[in-house]
Amino acid sequence: MRAMYTRQELSKILGLSYKQLRTRLAHLAQEGNLLEGQVVKGSNGRLEYKPVVIELLRNLEPLAQAPGKGNREAAQELAADIHGNKVADGQGETGKAGNQGNEWASVLIEELRGRIRDLQHERDTWKDLALNYQAQLPAPKPQHQRRWLFWRRPAGVEA
Repeated sequence: MRAMYTRQELSKILGLSYKQLRTRLAHLAQEGNLLEGQVVKGSNGRLEYKPVVIELLRNLEPLAQAPGKGNREAAQELAADIHGNKVADGQGETGKAGNQGNEWASVLIEELRGRIRDLQHERDTWKDLALNYQAQLPAPKPQHQRRWLFWRRPAGVEA
């Protein structure tokens, strides 16, 4: 799995046109600020998205296909699911959707914890390697104290 995806890559993966993808991303960013921390400016100022965005867009699609709902309403419902409360007829309710949001959030949290453990293990491996190499290096030679008045000659000595 790649670390980051461009908009062109996302549109190919999801089978959406560039414009469709752009509007869905805009709705996700506006409703519940779901893209916060998921977008990074890459080379040449190009926006790159984390793999979580693919899952958000995949979860958004069935919600948007429901009769009478557009992308904006689907994004609102998805944000409510993720944040733990269901929006039904403009009223906040805690129910089945809240549990799904919590389950989804817990899955993401576990994924992040696993990634952190992997990174800590990698860091410790590199640290041990560096300490081993440092122990193999010879001790530094002591530097000689230089007299800073070396140009002065004792009295009575001529060159």
